[in-house]
Amino acid sequence: MKHKTFKRLAKAAVALVSAIGLASSSAWAQNPWEEQVNAELAGASEALGLLGYQQVGAALSGDLAEGSNTNLSITLEEGNVYAILAACDSDCGDLDLTLYSGSDEPIDTDIEVDDYPLVQVVVTQSGSFRVEVTMANCSAPTCFYGVGIFSGGSEGINPSVPGMW
Repeated sequence: MKHKTFKRLAKAAVALVSAIGLASSSAWAQNPWEEQVNAELAGASEALGLLGYQQVGAALSGDLAEGSNTNLSITLEEGNVYAILAACDSDCGDLDLTLYSGSDEPIDTDIEVDDYPLVQVVVTQSGSFRVEVTMANCSAPTCFYGVGIFSGGSEGINPSVPGMW
């Protein structure tokens, strides 16, 4: 229950920050789709910052056709709480994330019909983890996505937030 509430709060915060214009496109973006995704991730960084998270490293990005997936290898440190959030361009209708342990066991998944999936983990052993990114719905030949890794927040966020999502 706490995890679903956290997801709702984080997603609402990202939507709010983006809606009020705090997310700005990056000057270093290569194309309009990448620019859209960078703006969404910038908004996520600001929103998750309000919840005590900071982005760890640069966002991981690429493009995928509808129905395809890719795997990203990340290193996470013991004792930290991580939120891994993805965003995709305006041609994307549904993007999914699954986080796997070093032994390839699923830890968390977000397969809701949305274009900003979020998974969270409290790491009990440092090591390599795998993030599977799935482009569940894309109205173009490919859609651009980005994945941001955030650390430092609290897993136990459980505010009363009626009416969100």
